Parts: sequence; structure tokens; C-alpha cells
Amino acid sequence: MGNFLGWIVIIFIIYLIFKPKNNKEKIIENNMSKEEEIQDKIERKEESLLRDIKSNHLKDYMQNETTLFECGRKNFIRLNERFKHDEAKHGQVVKDWMDYMDILGDIVHEHLMLDVSTSEESDEHWEKRQELFIQIQEIEKRFKELLGDVYIDPFETMKQNEKNDKIEERDEKGNLIHFKIISEGIENWISYNESGQEIYVKRNHKGSLSEQWTEYDEHDKSRTIHNKDDKGYEYWAKFNEKGEEVYCKDSTGFLRKND
Repeated sequence: MGNFLGWIVIIFIIYLIFKPKNNKEKIIENNMSKEEEIQDKIERKEESLLRDIKSNHLKDYMQNETTLFECGRKNFIRLNERFKHDEAKHGQVVKDWMDYMDILGDIVHEHLMLDVSTSEESDEHWEKRQELFIQIQEIEKRFKELLGDVYIDPFETMKQNEKNDKIEERDEKGNLIHFKIISEGIENWISYNESGQEIYVKRNHKGSLSEQWTEYDEHDKSRTIHNKDDKGYEYWAKFNEKGEEVYCKDSTGFLRKND
């Protein structure tokens, strides 16, 4: 009798293991498999994007891109958990985050292109980058609507970072002599004379590094500027007391005089 009951138990266990799954079980299993596949795709995309931001030759100037990724990911993690049982909203959140990462990847690309572009090309890449930021902002608006008070705003974070990256140096009289600011991950230096006039500026404008020196003539109240960019182009210009151009010349041989 005991052996008979034992065989019944064994047969029943085998049946449970190999029994055909009903439709409901199949649907649940398929949904779980699909969700795991989506999450795996998201993780791989996140890893790839972060690698692109952190490993390129301009990585030290990618603060804004890093902020967008970190804040965006934190917002997504919260939304991903909040709406995991709401198929429609969860699907939209996932799509928004995937699109967000694609757009951010394009922003990184445009940033890199600005570094190697000519002055003419840099305008095009700069405008494209601004368009991509607008697309990011629209996705951020949707995240904010869904998260409310717990939403993390990357653009406010970037503004705060810029405030923290301002450095002023003053002389013993309190006059500003040096000013440094990091904006968009680009460092800008400005030096002033005792009268508060700019005498030296080094900045990265639209991805192009330039330096400018200014000399002031106390006799005729004119000023002369000398500008040089990182492509080797230079120009000189003189302005009278009214700010009108007296002459302009550059390293290509161009010369313009105004009588």
C-alpha cells in the first residue's frame, strides 16, 4: 500500500512538471519574458550612452550631458516602477526614455562635431544642438507631469552648477580683475584693468576657442583689439572714442579702412 501511494505521489509531481500550460499561464509567461527583454534593452542602451559621454576626448566638458543623463535616468527609474502595472502609461514612459537617450546621444555627437568644425560649420551644429535640447525639454515636461513634486529638473541642476562654477578675483580696492565661469561645460576667462575695462578674454564660443586682447589709448580714447582663434585665424581692429571702426585687417591680407 505504501509503495502504491509513493508511486501516485511521484506520478503527480511529474504531471505538475510536464502538464500543458493553460492560456493564462502562457500569457503571463510571455509578458514576463517581453518585459525582461525590454529592461535588458534599456540597460544596454544606458551603458552605451554613458560610455559615449564618459570616454570621449571632451569628457571633461560634458557636464551638461552627464547631468541630463543622471537626472533623466532617476526620473525614469521612478516612473518605470510607478507604472509597471499600467501597460499604456508604462509603454509611453519606456518609449520616452528610449527616445530621450537617442536624442542625448545626438547632442553628444553635435558637441564633438563643434570641436572640429570650421566657423561656418559650427553655426549649423550649434543650431542642431539647440533643437535637440528642445526635444529633451518636451520629454522632461511629460516626466514632470507624471512625477509631480518628486520630479528632478536637470535644467535647474545645470543652472545651479553654473552658479557654483563662477570664480571672481578682486584687488585690494575691490575692483574685479579676473572672472572665470564654466557654462555648458566650457571655461571662460576674463581679465580687467583698474578701470574695469576688459583687457583679455579667452572663451569657447560655439565650440571654437578664441583669445582676444584689448589695448586702450588714453590720448585719443580709442581701443584696439587683437583676436586669434584655435584655427590660426587672426584679426585686428581699431575703434574710435564713439565705438566706430577705424580699420580692420586679418591674417589673410584683408584690410578695410574707414575715413
